[in-house]
Amino acid sequence: MTDTQKTNQPPKAYLQSSPIQPKHRPITTLSEARKASRQGVFASLLISGITLVMVLSSLSGDLPEDISSVANIASLPDVFISLLIAWGIHRMSRIAAISGLVLHVISRLVVYQLTDVDYTLFDMVLASALAWCFLNAVRGTFAYHRLKNSV
Repeated sequence: MTDTQKTNQPPKAYLQSSPIQPKHRPITTLSEARKASRQGVFASLLISGITLVMVLSSLSGDLPEDISSVANIASLPDVFISLLIAWGIHRMSRIAAISGLVLHVISRLVVYQLTDVDYTLFDMVLASALAWCFLNAVRGTFAYHRLKNSV
């Protein structure tokens, strides 16, 4: 009986040639898990800061009408939710990491549907980069708990 049969894992040659193999490096240590999760903390803090600036600009009347209809005083709770998500990811909470990813994706879709603003390539790249950071936070928090429990 070979090692791959004992562990029920496909042979390495199969994994290397698989078209669905993930393109990211696996997380193998607790420090790598923390480092990956920090990306989600950064993304959440950045979203909090941008949202706060947009709300304050909306209150002062510096934003166009179509943007200020989305970024108004009602968006202030979003700032606190993002800060709570950042704190939860910092504490290695899997629920916070998943919540950050899901809320970010849903909020981007809602904003794109509600506003008539022409979105630039920069907007799309920023939204994708932040989603990638939250995805890494999910990977990091799950790997952290998996590695912590295996020690």
